[in-house]
Amino acid sequence: MIPNPVVRLRTSPTYMVAHSNAAVSIFLATSAQDRLSPPYYLRQFAKAAAGTRVQTQVVVLPSGGHNYNTRTRLYPAAFAFLSRHTNAPKQ
Repeated sequence: MIPNPVVRLRTSPTYMVAHSNAAVSIFLATSAQDRLSPPYYLRQFAKAAAGTRVQTQVVVLPSGGHNYNTRTRLYPAAFAFLSRHTNAPKQ
């Protein structure tokens, strides 16, 4: 943990997105049972991004923990997101 509270605040992803000028799209995903990445954190980040040029999509699975099986269940939503927000490589 960063001991300096000002540095900790300014390096927080939620703080940075609220003060960003970047035009990016971010896919945020977790499960309702993930104690390491609780849905609250993702919703907090998306709320901070609202009104900025950062676009977010939040997906919360109803079950599963912080593990590979949960992540693989997110692949369809993640790939759909990427196909909408990524251009094909230029030749």
